[in-house]
Amino acid sequence: MADDDAVALMEASQGTALWLGDGTCAGGGASDAAHRYSTLTSNALGLAEANHAATGVGFATKPDIGSQVDAASKLASAGVAYVFLMAGLADSYDSLGSMRSTVAAAVRAAAKAWPKAR
Repeated sequence: MADDDAVALMEASQGTALWLGDGTCAGGGASDAAHRYSTLTSNALGLAEANHAATGVGFATKPDIGSQVDAASKLASAGVAYVFLMAGLADSYDSLGSMRSTVAAAVRAAAKAWPKAR
């Protein structure tokens, strides 16, 4: 897809893709912001992108993805069609035991904040 096509898709958006998570989700490793996977995916889905991901965020780290859900829910995020929770690379193997409950809590909080989103 050409960059001009990506801009056209964003202008014809059918909602917003909200991205929360770690440095990879924020665009780490991409050649530039236009080529991070959250941008490419949002454009392919015909959605505007709202990427609030940050380096160091995990499910069991501080800051955690739950705090991102809480912060993003306070923003004017009308029209959120999809919520992507992408983290885990910053989490330690030592935290695997508690991670199931923290992941579930983040998913529940996102579902409550954006009940019409997928």
